[in-house]
Amino acid sequence: MSADEARLAQRARSLLQPQRARQPVSARIGIGEIPANPNQGQPKARIGPLIEVTVPVVRNTQLVVRYLRPPPPSWPTEVVVAGIVALLTTSLAAAFIARRVVKPLSQLAASASEAARGGPAPRVPEEGPDDIRRAAHAFNAMTDQVTRTLESQRQLLSAVGHDLRTPITAMRINTEFVEDADIRARLETNIEELQELTEAVLSAARGVGWGQMRKIDLAALMESLCSDLDELGEPVTWQSHAPAPFSCRPNEIRRALRNLIENAIAYGGRASVSMEAQDEAYQIVVEDEGPGIPEADRKRVFEPFVRLEASRSSETGGSGLGLTLVKAIAEGHGGSVLLENRNEGGLRVRLNLPREVLAT
Repeated sequence: MSADEARLAQRARSLLQPQRARQPVSARIGIGEIPANPNQGQPKARIGPLIEVTVPVVRNTQLVVRYLRPPPPSWPTEVVVAGIVALLTTSLAAAFIARRVVKPLSQLAASASEAARGGPAPRVPEEGPDDIRRAAHAFNAMTDQVTRTLESQRQLLSAVGHDLRTPITAMRINTEFVEDADIRARLETNIEELQELTEAVLSAARGVGWGQMRKIDLAALMESLCSDLDELGEPVTWQSHAPAPFSCRPNEIRRALRNLIENAIAYGGRASVSMEAQDEAYQIVVEDEGPGIPEADRKRVFEPFVRLEASRSSETGGSGLGLTLVKAIAEGHGGSVLLENRNEGGLRVRLNLPREVLAT
């Protein structure tokens, strides 16, 4: 140091000694700015946290010391590139694994939904991870077994129904030789009931889920059915509705609606039919003016051959398979049937049919 610098340093040492300090030493912690370089025309730049110590030396002279926190080092380019590559590789691997797992599960769910709607479930590809392959194999085996069982039952009922027609025809011919009119009338009545029961069993044997799915206008189908019944003199009214596109098995839907309307006419005197288009389903409502059904019996009426003699007339009662078939058709299309008594009297039947039904 020069002589002046040496004297200044000595003065600073004397002032920094606490016992000899005559003036307080100030310290400031905060955000500072780097002074601009007038030669290069650069503006002042803000810097990070700093500790600034100001020491008075002589009169108007101060010693200012700044301790700056160095900026964090930037990541090397190699590290950034490696991180991006690792992220992309991990994402692609995760997407591939997820596809191998999710796609078979989606196919399994779609097949299970189709089976629940009553249609033949398409076979699920047995691929993917081991657990997925085993689940697909078990599902395929289950659907094959269920299909074989249902087909065997269907063939058995159909064979029994067809075989019953021959003795019924023979009995009908034999009644013609009965001389007593009262006995002949009773036999003919019994034979007629047996004939109706046989036809009902054959209708049930044909079952649901075997027709081709077609897109139709559900409102037009209902209007046509109600018009046909009205021309036959049946007391049925229909509230017109806008076109309602619907994918279904038309013969089955027509059979279910006819059963509901004929039940309403037979047990309630008349049938009032309407339809409501909801967000995800169509709701068909059939109302009558009969005695209704007790709440405790509303589930039993869907069982085969069940007739509620207490609330329904035994003289006009059918085989007890009508509502059973309606429920099977509704569930075969992913829908449901709900029975409720009207406040003003009578029974209200709600047939819910979802708009989206997978084609088979």
